[in-house]
Amino acid sequence: MTSLDPTMISEPVVPSRPRRKSTQRPVRLTFDTRRNVQRIIFQVAGTLLVICSAVMWMLPDPAGMTDMAHLRMMKLVASLFFLFCGVALLMRNHDETKPEVHFDARRRELRITQRNNQGRSETILSRGYDTFGAVYISSGAIDLWDTDGTPFLTLPVPDAGMRAELRDQFGPLCA
Repeated sequence: MTSLDPTMISEPVVPSRPRRKSTQRPVRLTFDTRRNVQRIIFQVAGTLLVICSAVMWMLPDPAGMTDMAHLRMMKLVASLFFLFCGVALLMRNHDETKPEVHFDARRRELRITQRNNQGRSETILSRGYDTFGAVYISSGAIDLWDTDGTPFLTLPVPDAGMRAELRDQFGPLCA
């Protein structure tokens, strides 16, 4: 049979940083900075390059070419170049490769995650709120600073409601 120490029960447990809302949800940010036009241009250019790499072989050979081996070698090199450049442009803005930032109010930590080759989310960085020196929230961005005064991370936060939730989560660290 175990006995309980009454001094341990009488001490209240308080969080390290007070929060206004007890039902705060984690805030998730992605590194998408509203580049939809640029993304569309890269996708169209990549698609055209991939199509051009195949269409080159459907075009007729020029009449009067005496050395067909050199022509076919040039066509092969050009079509492979177009194919690889087109695939690179298509994969440049792939959403699964972009990291995500999670501000967890319950655990009071910042997590940066990214998808691995198998498609699973991996935690790249996990850091508690207590390890930050200061947090500056301005209109459109959040700046996290280390305790030694060096900037740690700057993120665009266009949503005012999200900035207010982050200000509530960080509490007294916000300057």
